[in-house]
Amino acid sequence: MGNEMNSGAAYLARQGIASAGFTPQHISLTVGNCRDWDFDTQYTQGRTIVVANPPWGVRLNEQEEQSWMDLSEFLKTKCRGTEAWVLNGSDKTTTRLLRMKRTRMIPLQTGNLSLRWIQYHIFDKPPPAQREENEELRSSFQDVERQSKARIQADLYSD
Repeated sequence: MGNEMNSGAAYLARQGIASAGFTPQHISLTVGNCRDWDFDTQYTQGRTIVVANPPWGVRLNEQEEQSWMDLSEFLKTKCRGTEAWVLNGSDKTTTRLLRMKRTRMIPLQTGNLSLRWIQYHIFDKPPPAQREENEELRSSFQDVERQSKARIQADLYSD
């Protein structure tokens, strides 16, 4: 599955997919903003890798910055439990727009361009019942911790 915002780039991608011997049944491609892509219903369980090549370069305009913020929203809301690889130039300001912690970075050189493949693990949020259980456990732990501190202080001052 793939998504491309630019219809011209999508056309070239489809040509590349076909020349590599793949059909739309192997690799489907949609055109539009990733923010609007309903990825949740299209991927299967198991290891899923999301690959992105958002705009990057010397200067980013507002529209390109918005593309990075849209990618961030897409990854965080629709790609939970996946692994993402994002291609970027050497400028770190663009990846800061994702507001995510990278897992790994692989530098590469193509022609005179220095690029980086950056890996992010997007963790799945626990369901609400699990979050409530985690909060109860955290609260119980804090109670035990307070009681232990009180006992230690009582033992120290009882002499």
